Amino acid sequence: LADETTLGNSPRSLTKLFLSLPLWHTRGGLEWQRVGERLTVAGARLPAHAVTNLTLQLVPPGSALSMSASLYNVFDKAYADPGGPELRQDAVAQDGRQWRVQLALSF
Repeated sequence: LADETTLGNSPRSLTKLFLSLPLWHTRGGLEWQRVGERLTVAGARLPAHAVTNLTLQLVPPGSALSMSASLYNVFDKAYADPGGPELRQDAVAQDGRQWRVQLALSF
């Protein structure tokens, strides 16, 4: 902006790095995401944060089925996102480490 006003929930930087490697009939993925400092509706500054995610996907040859297992926020980083004006909280704490298993059918 011309007057250098900082917008709420608008980081100056967003970074995402993703590496995916084939490992026989599987694929391994490593993802790193960083969100810069942001302002909340009340004007508080939330610090920058980074999270790391891991995924392992099994794709049997000739099969329409695939399975994946993911671990999100591997290092259990505590962080918050700005809340909107419709929320009571100025900052909303985000989940820590999580995992997910997925079965997919391609057709």
